[in-house]
Amino acid sequence: SKGEQTEFAPAVAYGAGVFLVAWEHFDDPNYSRGVAIDFAVVSTNGSVVLRGTLGSPDGSRDSVSPKVAFDGTNFLIVSELHLLTGWNIHASRVTPSGQVLDPQGIAVTNSSATALINPSVVYARGSYVVGWQDIDLGLVAVRRLGVDGQLLEGDPVVVSEGRLGQ
Repeated sequence: SKGEQTEFAPAVAYGAGVFLVAWEHFDDPNYSRGVAIDFAVVSTNGSVVLRGTLGSPDGSRDSVSPKVAFDGTNFLIVSELHLLTGWNIHASRVTPSGQVLDPQGIAVTNSSATALINPSVVYARGSYVVGWQDIDLGLVAVRRLGVDGQLLEGDPVVVSEGRLGQ
């Protein structure tokens, strides 16, 4: 990274002979862009091959907490998207050469008036499994995403819930 603005919360995955590193990029001091997810393709010798920034359905809202997984062909970056209607989980597929396949992201969740946070992602047995915490309802949920970017369940699957939150 260039180090011109505050950057933090890195996540990394390896695949196809490269590392994909994603992180939060805080656009200070004027905060005109907010917080976005930047990424870099890094070779095994440590040189940065390409840098990029993920798009968003609302570029004026923050995108934070990136996580990365590799499916054998492409990478998936998941993050929290802080919209006015609620905080949701979004994802974007990125090729090992750095091409963003989902420029506006994939809405893994699309709830209104709730705070979905702390995403995680793993690839196993033909699909990505994306998990998160719903702090309003006090539960942990998951949803599978195919390598083609299609959601595999109609609704998220609740894996744990409790009255004091999870």
